[in-house]
Amino acid sequence: MIRARPHNVIRNWLFLGALMVPGIVMLFAARQETSLREARTLASAPGRIELVEHPLQYASLWDAFLKDHFGLRDSLLDINALVRRQLESPASGQVIVGKQGWLFFGDGLLPGSESARAVEEKVTRQVELIGAIARRLDRQRVPFLVVPTPDKHSVYPEYLPGWLDRLPRSDVMRQLIAGVRAKGVELVDVGDALASSRDHSPLYFLTDTHWTPIGAALAFNEVSRLSRAVLRPVPVPSGATLVHGAPHDLSRMAGFDGTPLDWVVPGFNSSYPQALREELQVADSSLQKPFVLRRDGLGSKVLIIGDSFSGHWPSYALESANTVYWSHHNQCLADWPKLLSLDVDLVIYQMLERTIGCPPLAPEVIGGIDGLQAPIG
Repeated sequence: MIRARPHNVIRNWLFLGALMVPGIVMLFAARQETSLREARTLASAPGRIELVEHPLQYASLWDAFLKDHFGLRDSLLDINALVRRQLESPASGQVIVGKQGWLFFGDGLLPGSESARAVEEKVTRQVELIGAIARRLDRQRVPFLVVPTPDKHSVYPEYLPGWLDRLPRSDVMRQLIAGVRAKGVELVDVGDALASSRDHSPLYFLTDTHWTPIGAALAFNEVSRLSRAVLRPVPVPSGATLVHGAPHDLSRMAGFDGTPLDWVVPGFNSSYPQALREELQVADSSLQKPFVLRRDGLGSKVLIIGDSFSGHWPSYALESANTVYWSHHNQCLADWPKLLSLDVDLVIYQMLERTIGCPPLAPEVIGGIDGLQAPIG
């Protein structure tokens, strides 16, 4: 009989113990719902409802949950980021290293698993949702503006790595614009304003998914131009300079935690002075909580339903309005009955290019929007 050598036995037990540690930690550690490092919501554990409704996907749902919650996940991600940073390779497969220090988010840029038909169907669902909102607001005689916002790679494609030129590009923006205009709904195409200014001012951060205050102000001014005098344009910031500073969202996701070079706009203030900020009581599951900004004096009431790209717009809108409501669109699942029952003078619906499209919506969602109650104050 062949016996294992003592040091082999110890090594085997140590190896087995190392494999068990993440599982033990996972059992006793507090469970996270969101990842600030990856800027996303983590997968939740599937229950009996998912088993009944999606039996064929049940194993995949558990696989996604375990990948997001295995023990020591954050520590292992940090180690992975350290190694990749030394190799100048991003820790997240969603971060694409472009030219001249530019980083891009892969979601919406890299080919997805959805078929062209599936993409067309989800865009059609959003167009139908927008049509229902427009019908409701038209009966209330409230102006309605739809603002699809281009991703950074659509405005600055020349900074993408060369290998991306061979990949097919999504045309969801074109499909949405055509569908919304066919419904007769007012659409603000901010892409033209950004394209005409991109060579003169930095409109997006180098190491962040978001636009700079300059890009945000230019887009807001396009919205105000079509707002039927409800909003006034705001001054566009200037004096952008490149400085080394704290890493932005794509830098953190990539594991590039140093002090990367990026744009800073001096003197920019994202909050309106003397404005009262309140929580907006609506059903919401996003990372960004709905809020209300109010100021003294005369002015209109504005509702903005959007994402982080419209996060600065409420303070811009307070230059004209005295009450601004802001809520996340929640991938088409916003609290439409409550939001569209607010007594406002203008509704703005903003969505980012890569988030265009709705999941399957229950029939009562569209019907409920069309048959909402009278506005509330």
